[in-house]
Amino acid sequence: MRAQNLLGGWARAGHTQAADSSARHRAHEARLSKDAIILCDVRLQSLQQSGFLPPLSTERQDFEGFPVVAYEPHAPKWAEEKKLCFENQVLPRPGVPIPPWGDARISVLPKTLFDEVDFWINLPVLSDSKSLGVHGAIAAASLGNMANAERFFDNPASATKAAIEVCAIPGLAKKNVLTILSLERYQILGGPGFDANWCLSEKTILASANPVILDFIGLQKINAGRAARSVAAIHPEPPIFSAANAGEIRLGTCRPSEIKLVRLAAE
Repeated sequence: MRAQNLLGGWARAGHTQAADSSARHRAHEARLSKDAIILCDVRLQSLQQSGFLPPLSTERQDFEGFPVVAYEPHAPKWAEEKKLCFENQVLPRPGVPIPPWGDARISVLPKTLFDEVDFWINLPVLSDSKSLGVHGAIAAASLGNMANAERFFDNPASATKAAIEVCAIPGLAKKNVLTILSLERYQILGGPGFDANWCLSEKTILASANPVILDFIGLQKINAGRAARSVAAIHPEPPIFSAANAGEIRLGTCRPSEIKLVRLAAE
């Protein structure tokens, strides 16, 4: 059984402990060996900088016994499979090199999550985002899950559309059984790039099969943190919340009246 996916949406230093604890707990509860759980993210460099992979490729490519996979090095090969190609007419910024697969309008989805796992768990890092408003569960499962997704960052309308469409892809969505959002460290301004000056911390972990409500709660946390520092709130509400349940797409509600919140004390 292949069980776990780490999607930091750009893994960051300081979250190694939370991800490791989640992986260890999953292995213990399901009686899985460590090699049955894969930790994944898009960029090799991000995984190295955050401590999930060693700095040299000649060293063992695991994290305390858990296999680690970076998507980008595999993207040129994966681009040969049509189901892994997400096409959108948005182009990268001028001067950005053409991707190895030759078409800048194509982002490549992770074959690992489509074909090599039984299910995957989304572990986002919460921050604000110029393109989506909130960079959390939806962002990590979509833009943070593809090679050549940076092209959407300067285009909020296209970013929202792309994020929702990717989250709704059946081959990806049906195996995404849970999102676990740790507030051990989250960022209220300048995201999704890391800026320690705008990071807050709370001893709370949120978990749900519904990524939309987690991002909605994340928005409230970000705006509360901004208010405490006399920074303008994210307003109006980012369109990603209405888009998540538009047309035939139903990613999950963010209406408090339709949500049951279960509080569990830390052991």
